[in-house]
Amino acid sequence: MQQLNEKDFIRIKKTHTAFHKLGIRQELNLEEKFGQAVGSAFYEFVTRCKEDEEWRKCYCYMHDYQEVTKFDMDTNFEVMLGDSEYKYQVFNANIKNEYVDSYEHLENYKKHYTTKINKLNDKRFALCKKFRINHLKHKLQNIENEANLYAYWQQKDALKNDYLENRTKTYNQVRAKFNQIENDIAEAIVSEALKHKSILIYREHDSVLKTNFEVDGFTYEISSQNLNNVANRFRCEILNYQAVTPAAEPTHK
Repeated sequence: MQQLNEKDFIRIKKTHTAFHKLGIRQELNLEEKFGQAVGSAFYEFVTRCKEDEEWRKCYCYMHDYQEVTKFDMDTNFEVMLGDSEYKYQVFNANIKNEYVDSYEHLENYKKHYTTKINKLNDKRFALCKKFRINHLKHKLQNIENEANLYAYWQQKDALKNDYLENRTKTYNQVRAKFNQIENDIAEAIVSEALKHKSILIYREHDSVLKTNFEVDGFTYEISSQNLNNVANRFRCEILNYQAVTPAAEPTHK
């Protein structure tokens, strides 16, 4: 463990034991102090990650990969079912087929509706002429919108497949580097804190804190998950630590 020596381990372990002998009347006070220590450690964790250029580079690469690969084409063709108490979305193949048809036959639809509109325009007298023309224009506009959306979704799906095929290995490497950076920062913070605040291992860290911040207009989100893991690892090793008793000097007759 960084910066912590045997004396630190023994002192922190004894303090932890003392905390849990204080009884229920002191529990709320200790829990409050624990929360303050956790909050302080997380604030320092966020500050150091924010200032770390490699952390930010890794985050941006991971964020881009995750945003691209989370795209799911079929979610665009779901319908909402259920009642006021329980609703759920279900894929509808008919809706997808409609979009595919608009995309694949857009030019035919343009010719078809343009011809019908022009014929109505050429008629000097036609029942509800303006309404019928607007109705045809509206139908054509819907078809064009469906075709354009499907083309856009196809591009997103192709990009997703490209990322999965060509960037997954790099993504995993970057993610490992990202976690190592966070672990190194967390280890430094926890070891420094335990020099003065044994309360940080009063109990297991089981609540994940989250926040976000901006750097150059880009929003970063950060959680205390890796900080929690490191703090719990410190806690486990300290509580299981057994001081080494020096071997007795041999007696010579």
